[in-house]
Amino acid sequence: MNDEKRSGDSIDATIGDVSDGSQVAVGKGITQTQTRPVVTAEDRVQLQQVVLNLMMNGMDAMAGTASRTKELLISSGTENSTQIVVRVEDGGVGFSPAITEKIFEPFFTTKPQGIGMGLSISRSIVESHQGRLWATPRPSGGAIFQFTIPIRSQDSNG
Repeated sequence: MNDEKRSGDSIDATIGDVSDGSQVAVGKGITQTQTRPVVTAEDRVQLQQVVLNLMMNGMDAMAGTASRTKELLISSGTENSTQIVVRVEDGGVGFSPAITEKIFEPFFTTKPQGIGMGLSISRSIVESHQGRLWATPRPSGGAIFQFTIPIRSQDSNG
């Protein structure tokens, strides 16, 4: 991807670069909103890593479910005109509310083959952008992971 040299891109394009390849590889349903918050080129690769990790976790969680629809939903938007919000929602096995914060600790994993670093690294990346990453159980089964980062002003000279 030669897009890394661009001065800014929409969060949807950043998500799209990650989800397009994954959609073909695993055939999950992926949706995006029509909003267009901009991220800088420096942020782009790191945020793609976060989104990819959340997507892979969701797909892994759905691999163990047979009774529910296997749907991975990705949406983005803004909150209070000051924050970019990205939400990754899956129909997987979910998690107990008792471990909501534990899942972000290094080396904590719920996967048989996991090493427990993905969510910890993702949270560190988001926090390095003055953002926040959190998770909640999905009411219909599965999990919802969301992160916010501040909207940065974009130099129109570009």
